[in-house]
Amino acid sequence: MTVSLCHPVLDTGGQEVALHSCRINTYTPSLIVATLVTKYYLKFKGSKAVDAVLAGIKAAVVGLLAGVALTLGRDAMSEPVTIVIGLTSFMLMAFTKVEPTLIIIGAGVAGAALL
Repeated sequence: MTVSLCHPVLDTGGQEVALHSCRINTYTPSLIVATLVTKYYLKFKGSKAVDAVLAGIKAAVVGLLAGVALTLGRDAMSEPVTIVIGLTSFMLMAFTKVEPTLIIIGAGVAGAALL
């Protein structure tokens, strides 16, 4: 987990440097971990132990995503219009092959038009 305080603390000329440094500090650890995991996964991907670990990780990720979805859903879908946008987005994602980026853009346009 990365904790980063991305507030520019330098004068006007150095703010951009501070923000770029913040971005690098935020993304670099994740990039390194992902690279190492990929390298070693390819080496051990046929292993029953690795498959068992990944099955447990997948279950945990699904549970975490469900928890986040419930938390955000309560806050984000507080009006009838936002409930319809959320349910429509879910149905498009779950039952069609519409590109997720298009669903997000469409939901944003619908929200701007209806709210």
